[in-house]
Amino acid sequence: MPRYLRKEFAGAKYHITVRGNGRRRIFLRDEDRIRFMNQLQESLEQDGVILYAYVLMDNHYHLLLETPRANVSRFMQRLNTAYGMYFRYRHQSPGHVLQGRFGGKLVSGDEYLLALTRYIHLNPVKTKEMKKRSAEERAAFLEGYSWSSYKGYIAKNKEVEFVDYRWRKLVGGTEHTRYRRYVHRAITQRDAALLEALERSEYALGGEDFVASVETELRAARRGDRTDKDVRWPDVRHVETKAIKEAVCRSYGCEMGDLYKHGHKAGDAKRVAIGLACRLSGRSNRDIGIEFGGLSGGAISIQYKRFGEMERNSRNLQERVKKLLAELNNDDYIA
Repeated sequence: MPRYLRKEFAGAKYHITVRGNGRRRIFLRDEDRIRFMNQLQESLEQDGVILYAYVLMDNHYHLLLETPRANVSRFMQRLNTAYGMYFRYRHQSPGHVLQGRFGGKLVSGDEYLLALTRYIHLNPVKTKEMKKRSAEERAAFLEGYSWSSYKGYIAKNKEVEFVDYRWRKLVGGTEHTRYRRYVHRAITQRDAALLEALERSEYALGGEDFVASVETELRAARRGDRTDKDVRWPDVRHVETKAIKEAVCRSYGCEMGDLYKHGHKAGDAKRVAIGLACRLSGRSNRDIGIEFGGLSGGAISIQYKRFGEMERNSRNLQERVKKLLAELNNDDYIA
């Protein structure tokens, strides 16, 4: 049977779908869901992946994520292997827990990313059983559902550090309230535009040119047997953490020791150095943390998230990062 191909590159965004083997249940109790969420967070930290949205259903789960290190296959292998091993042992269930290769569509375009967060969050009220209920009952069920990122999207005090909520801002205004309304509008209706776009390609979701480009490249790489390989573009050249630190120190006119300081004393230089190490070094967040004074993998994830927010909101920082990337001879990924 031919392998499901995918394209990997730094900064790629994917809608991931994983189902139970034979569509069997993969979460039998809350204990399983808690274990999966712990393993998900650990994998995010290890591989420097950014998570935008998720939902756990009884027999499948969805993720919307970005891979600054062009490593979606490694990330998913780590996550699914760890959970599969746990499930087989905990429930004395031999054989495959998950069905084949994970589904991973490349996504491009703000409107598609925002629509996907809603699509993912609405999964709990789109089942056959839930469709028999009134709109009010379905809305109440959605608001109380604990196993998705939805609660953090609609309430500031429910946000968690391992989810990046940036696409919520696209609804404008008071974003928490508006996002809830945005989701509720689709509880009893089909998002026809998104569903049609999802059906158009097995590889990509986005504008016509983007989808056509991905389709052409992956179909050309497909031979139709088990020797098919994913497409990695461009070939990522990893940069030593030491070189990144030295370049950042030159850019900011600071000393190497400043990158080991804690709190505000470290300034922006440390955050930029950590951000570039996450993008370019190819090392795990835990290893990067050791390089910056013994920070945990979780702390590195938080620093990388904040670096991304700083970069998006500062043209000066964007220009600085561009120059640093050019100096490091690795401009494959420019946010």
